[in-house]
Amino acid sequence: MKQHYQFSRPKPRIPSGFRSTDGAPRSLVCAKFKSMILVIIGIFVFSQTLQAQQPSASPIFLQTTRGTVGAMHDVWLMAQQGAPNLQPISASGEVTLEGRIFLSNPTVFFPREWLSGTRTMLAERVLTRLSDSTYSFVVRFRCTSAQHCDTLFRLRGEILAPSDSVSTIRLYNVRLTDSRGSRIIPATSALLTVESIGAPFPIIRVPSLSQNAPNPVMRGGSTSWGYRIDEASDVTFSIFTATGQEVERIERKNQPRGAHVETWTPIGYNSGGVYYVRFTCSTGEIWQRCVVY
Repeated sequence: MKQHYQFSRPKPRIPSGFRSTDGAPRSLVCAKFKSMILVIIGIFVFSQTLQAQQPSASPIFLQTTRGTVGAMHDVWLMAQQGAPNLQPISASGEVTLEGRIFLSNPTVFFPREWLSGTRTMLAERVLTRLSDSTYSFVVRFRCTSAQHCDTLFRLRGEILAPSDSVSTIRLYNVRLTDSRGSRIIPATSALLTVESIGAPFPIIRVPSLSQNAPNPVMRGGSTSWGYRIDEASDVTFSIFTATGQEVERIERKNQPRGAHVETWTPIGYNSGGVYYVRFTCSTGEIWQRCVVY
């Protein structure tokens, strides 16, 4: 009689050095530990991503205000206090703000200059008109009271609107430099609402220059520009070659407000070609192109 034998495969023995205290293999313990580490890292990365996606608050803001047509008016720039997600301005040492200003309605407000606030001293104040709606600025100041440095400085300008109207004043591309370092801060904006007393009247604070005629102009002939200035001012016409060499300058002193005409006669030393004309007065400058043949 044949006998049949059944063999069972023996279970592998795990050495005691590779077992945990509860008897589980250490490889499983390490796998669980790695999983826990990955979960913790994932939660940390997710929280950091959410925090990065939350917009930080601007440490400055423009104060919404109302002005009267024809009057000089101040728009206050204030320091933000106590807002969430905010890194405030450090009041120790000098602070510099530089950036751009955009006016949604440039016929409402004509910025003139920066003035100090109630508890600040201005060391530098630059305001440059780039176009009807856009200005660049640099303001460097020092807080005279570290505990109450809230009203930083003022943007003074003239209210121009011929009737009740509104303009948004927006500060953007603003770089803040203080004792903590230099950083780009979020944009800020405010509404300027204007009103008129009695009959509304238009006020213009932008010079204008018509294209010269004739253009092209022949050497020995004459060409003329019509221009309008908004206030009494010295006026200069500078004539440049295409390479940037100034060949002639016409200066008119104390021109009254209003419309004027200027005439230029290209003479023998003005060779034919393209010339560039820069018109300047107290409230701005305008460039034009002129052809001589």
